[in-house]
Amino acid sequence: MLSQVEESEDKVRIIIPGPGFRLLMLLELAGLLVILLAIMANFGPDIVSFFHRAQSPPSRQIFMIDWGLLVFAVVLVLFITDSVLGALRRGTTVTATAREVLIEERSAWRTTTAKIHSDDILDVYRGIAQTSPASAGSGVRLVAKRDAGEYTRPKISDGSTSWLHTMLNKHAKTQGITVKTKGELFNFGAGLSDKEVCYLHWLVRRVIGISGAG
Repeated sequence: MLSQVEESEDKVRIIIPGPGFRLLMLLELAGLLVILLAIMANFGPDIVSFFHRAQSPPSRQIFMIDWGLLVFAVVLVLFITDSVLGALRRGTTVTATAREVLIEERSAWRTTTAKIHSDDILDVYRGIAQTSPASAGSGVRLVAKRDAGEYTRPKISDGSTSWLHTMLNKHAKTQGITVKTKGELFNFGAGLSDKEVCYLHWLVRRVIGISGAG
C-alpha cells in the first residue's frame, strides 16, 4: 500500500505520497532541452544574418542574443525547479473525524486545503478502475463486503480472458475517493489501486459515520 494510515477510534489520517522522481520526468527535461537546442540551431543563423543585413552594431547584436539565451535559460530553470519541487512536495493528506474531513493538496509551490463539515457530506464513494473499453463502459462498481471486512470486484461478463485483459485488471488504477457535499465534489486518491482505495474508502466512511457500502 502506498498510503500511510494513522488510525484511532474517532480519527483517521491518510497520507498519500506524490509520484516522486520518475523516469518520465527525466525524459521531459531531456525533451525540453532538445527542443530549446533545436530552436536555437534553427533560428540562430537567421537571426545573425538579419543583424548583418540590418548593419546593427555588434553591441546590439550581443545584447539581443544574450536576452534570447536568458529567456531560454529561465524557462529551462523554471521547468526543472517545478519538476524537482513537485517530486519532493506533491501529495495529499486527508484527516477525517466525526465532525469534519480535511483534505490538504500539496503542489510544487503551494498547499490548498478543503475543510468539509460532516453535516454537509451527503456521501463518500469511490471511482471505477477503468482498464479496458469493456470495464470502462460497463458501469460496474466495486462491491464492499463490510461485514466480512473485505472487498471484491464483480466479474465483467464480456467473455474476455486474454492475458492482456488479466494484466490490465491486475494493475488497474481507480479514480479515487469522492466526498459529495451539498454544493461540491472533493476527490482524492486518484491512481491508487482498487484494493487500497476500497480500504481507505471504508476507513473514511467508518470514522464519519456513514453506513452501507457506498
